[in-house]
Amino acid sequence: NITGTINNFMNSITNSTEDVINTALANLISFTNFLKNVIYNASEVLAILFGIIGGFLWLSGVSPYRGRRLVISAILLALLAIVIAHL
Repeated sequence: NITGTINNFMNSITNSTEDVINTALANLISFTNFLKNVIYNASEVLAILFGIIGGFLWLSGVSPYRGRRLVISAILLALLAIVIAHL
């Protein structure tokens, strides 16, 4: 009888511990998905912004070298956004 009580007590502790761990893992996965979406959206916005500003600077001749670097950065950020979207 006492063995059954001890086993029931240990099972309840194990079950509650597993529930806490499963909840923590679910929250962690949700948080990483949120961060992935934030980084993806920020990369897309910055890529478009860098592309527009860089294209203007490059094609207008105001600062062609800086403009070209911004266009290259925009392309790299767009590639980063694609990679992040597929993780």
